Amino acid sequence: MTNAALDLRYLLISTYKKLGLNESELVMLLVIDQLLEEGNTFIDAELLSLRMSMKVEDIDRTLTKLIKNKYIEFVPDGKTIKISLKPLEKILLRQYQEMMTKENIEMKEGETQNKIHNIYGEFEKYFGRSLSPLEYQKIFDWLEQGYDEKTIIDALKEVSRSKRKSMNAVDKTLLKMAARDDVDKEGYTTIDSKWNKNIEETMKIAKTKWLDDDED
Repeated sequence: MTNAALDLRYLLISTYKKLGLNESELVMLLVIDQLLEEGNTFIDAELLSLRMSMKVEDIDRTLTKLIKNKYIEFVPDGKTIKISLKPLEKILLRQYQEMMTKENIEMKEGETQNKIHNIYGEFEKYFGRSLSPLEYQKIFDWLEQGYDEKTIIDALKEVSRSKRKSMNAVDKTLLKMAARDDVDKEGYTTIDSKWNKNIEETMKIAKTKWLDDDED
């Protein structure tokens, strides 16, 4: 098993249990791989038995199972039939891609949580109180919309200079900042700077309820 960027043997040993393979199947795959590297063109149960402690009939059964589960295949090679590990290589590469995707998602989620925590702290410091769940969600929404941590905090600082302590004011400021950036880059903007009154009322009600709950 060869790949310019990955050690597929290491990946196989690391993930064989997750792939549903047992130790005998793992060893057999590694032995097959070694025999192929040594230039053997025909690998059967008899040859494998010279490298393994399994009985020939057990090797035959294991080979059949590996073929059935599409980990190996027999392919024509001139006048003979050759064992190929290409199906296994594809499985291992797919497994690696899934692992990397999962790690990237978890890393991004962790980075997002750190950003939210930092921004949350800045807003609490400015407002002088705990934020409501809806206000916390609003910060997350800003990040989802593409605003970075610095831009959100800059908008908060701009709002603080006018003594307006509200998420609505920050939201409006973010829209204005985005519109300004568009005009600077493109000469025009498609961003609607009009504030949605329904959102404003919802935030007002949520904030009032949150403060009332704190007093209980």
